[in-house]
Amino acid sequence: MKPIPPITFKARGTSLFHGGTQMLGLGWPEVLLILALLLLVFGPTQLPKMARNLGKAVAEFQKASSGVMKEIDEATSDVTKDVQSSLRGAVRSSVRAGDRLKSAKKPSGTTKRSLVTSKNRRRREKGLSDVAKRLGITIEGKTDEQISQE
Repeated sequence: MKPIPPITFKARGTSLFHGGTQMLGLGWPEVLLILALLLLVFGPTQLPKMARNLGKAVAEFQKASSGVMKEIDEATSDVTKDVQSSLRGAVRSSVRAGDRLKSAKKPSGTTKRSLVTSKNRRRREKGLSDVAKRLGITIEGKTDEQISQE
């Protein structure tokens, strides 16, 4: 016996009883058997009333569950907003701190000039002391001007 192909909805592309979305894990044969038994037990007059009541019950259940989900979403959205705002504040402060560090690392124009001047002064002092040593001049306790005058 060939299996009955699943019914698919073109809009969704899902199967009602097999494959994608199953109805309580039942296939077509099981669903048809259950419908036949319900028809035999309750008769053709009671079955529509039962289906209507079942539909109303399912609608009430969906309405209640959507209300609960809405309350949960509202409660979590407040917490989510608080967490997001605190994270934004932390990110902003860390970015500001990083900017301050970057600006502190970059020497200003006067700092650069003083660094170059101090390097040149050290080179001059070293050269002066080397020349004084070669000439046999004692440099201890003397300023650069005194050494250069001798």
